[in-house]
Amino acid sequence: MGNRTEYILLLSSWTWMLSGISTGCGSADVTVVSGDAYDNRFAVKNLLTNANQEIFGQNYWIGPDGTASFILNLGCRQTFDGIKLVNTHNGQARDRATKQFKLFSSQTASGPWTQVLDTQLGDSRQQQDPLPLQMIALDTQTTARFVKLELLSWWGDGGGLQYFGIHRVKEDNLVFSVCGFSNNQGNKIGQVTYDRYFSNTNGFEPETGAVAAPSEGIYLVNFYSHIDSGTPTFQTIQDPKDYYSAYIRLNGQNLEFEGHLKSSLVGNNENQDDVTTGRNLVLHLNEGDEVDVGLDKVMPNGAGLTHSSFCMVEIARTKRNAIYSCGFKSTHGNKIGVVTYDRHLTNRNGFGKEESLDLNQGSFVAPVEGVYLINFDTHFETGRGPTSKDDKFNVVFRKNGHNILEQLSIRTSMHGSDDNHDDVTTGRSITLHLNKYDQIDVFVEEVIPVGAGLTHSSFCVTLIHLVEADTEASAFCGFMSGPVNSEGVLTYDRVFTRVDEYDYGGLNRQTGVFMAPTIGTYLVNFDTQVDSGPGPSVTSKPEYYSAYIRKNGNQLQFEGHVKSSVVGTDGFHVDVITGRSLVLHLMRSDEIDIEVNNIMVDGKGFYNATFCVTLIRADKDEIEE
Repeated sequence: MGNRTEYILLLSSWTWMLSGISTGCGSADVTVVSGDAYDNRFAVKNLLTNANQEIFGQNYWIGPDGTASFILNLGCRQTFDGIKLVNTHNGQARDRATKQFKLFSSQTASGPWTQVLDTQLGDSRQQQDPLPLQMIALDTQTTARFVKLELLSWWGDGGGLQYFGIHRVKEDNLVFSVCGFSNNQGNKIGQVTYDRYFSNTNGFEPETGAVAAPSEGIYLVNFYSHIDSGTPTFQTIQDPKDYYSAYIRLNGQNLEFEGHLKSSLVGNNENQDDVTTGRNLVLHLNEGDEVDVGLDKVMPNGAGLTHSSFCMVEIARTKRNAIYSCGFKSTHGNKIGVVTYDRHLTNRNGFGKEESLDLNQGSFVAPVEGVYLINFDTHFETGRGPTSKDDKFNVVFRKNGHNILEQLSIRTSMHGSDDNHDDVTTGRSITLHLNKYDQIDVFVEEVIPVGAGLTHSSFCVTLIHLVEADTEASAFCGFMSGPVNSEGVLTYDRVFTRVDEYDYGGLNRQTGVFMAPTIGTYLVNFDTQVDSGPGPSVTSKPEYYSAYIRKNGNQLQFEGHVKSSVVGTDGFHVDVITGRSLVLHLMRSDEIDIEVNNIMVDGKGFYNATFCVTLIRADKDEIEE
């Protein structure tokens, strides 16, 4: 059996320091607090060297027969988002290799420990030398002084590693991003707080539900949630104030109606009464500005907010060469035509004096060629059903006066069961490659006469990347016309945005999988129409449409969940648009896709779906050998 002892461990430097973290922390400061070894020949200190070929008993670590672990002291608090390692095959014996292990982080050597990775390695016993250096992303970026690796299973007689290191991050290349997940808000009035955080820069975890901007800059803010509105009673049918209402807030104050989320669609039964809804905004924040979400109205018969995600990510650190324009329209109503706006929320053209978004014309003009994020969100009030007329609200994105894609629309026709329960906030987010002077607007093509139409609309266009010869840009958007009413990974009819400066990875429309071309911070958008079929439908078990954003074949838990179970009041009014946006830190070759995992037998399924993955900023740090 092995020994537990202490050794000095010198890690090859991926060492990138962050502000507020000791700059005196170098490779010589890293030590092994404790570690299991088969015997002294296979000590943890052998992880020092990434050898081209293993020499038996000299330059790799082997644990004792069975489980094993080691704890490293990084010498100071370090922020890292992944690990690099080389498996072992135990020299010429080729009888041992690590299979499954977990990694934990802590501020002290005695814990408490936070799990940051649970993964498996392939069988390396018969692989050729040199064994490959593997880069593995953590479940979330973390800041810690100590790491602990627990070996849980192995190939052959036991496990070990030839090499191990952490992937540290440079401050000046670090994009500030934080996403929180909540499953317990329910019907609690007040600030939405979060059970855990993911995609969190610097291990940043706010003590409340508010996120403070670390510096002045341009930030994308979004909030998505399932809203379970319940079934109506005689009392609630008569109540015009029976709805869910939440606001994106700045420094504790509601962002007026441009930050408003609202839903009052109720179910015909308790199993068909929820939908995923949300809103995206781009804000210019000063250092210390706090953004949060406040729930200010609930429906007593509903279960409230579940599977909520809140993300805030830095798009640009300076107004120079930044383009970000958001317009707000209080009431567009039932007018067919271009949506115009009452006022700007933000409107900055860092490349000239002219305004990018013309309020009166409702059009955004691109000042430069680039990759742009386009968001449109609105309340739809569809009116009371059932009716015998086949009509719907249909809103499209246009470029230079033409629909970008005929089916690339924001469509809803779901009537309310009464006059007070007939509206929902919904929209779509896409990424487009625009040339200089391209014009983007939003056009209402069809309306429902019995509905009040579009209110509280926000339209934001933001430059993500210039497109130049040396630009490190990657943006892909796929479109699926459908309908798809079966479980499995969604694939796409066409790729309507393709900006690829890496010649690696990207979106494969046949498989539906996006592969990250480089390490960096990415925005993932998924929006889809859902045709859930007519109601009322009485079911003995919950029926709903469900899809997940997945990473490397694994569902992103409920923060990546898109769900809809509301049904139409008649056969003509059966669809609603739903979706979710997330910010994720990905390693090179990480894979993202969308998996449908539940359907409704009476519905037609998912259709007119868009899936966009956009690199916000690449990490500049490379592996140092």
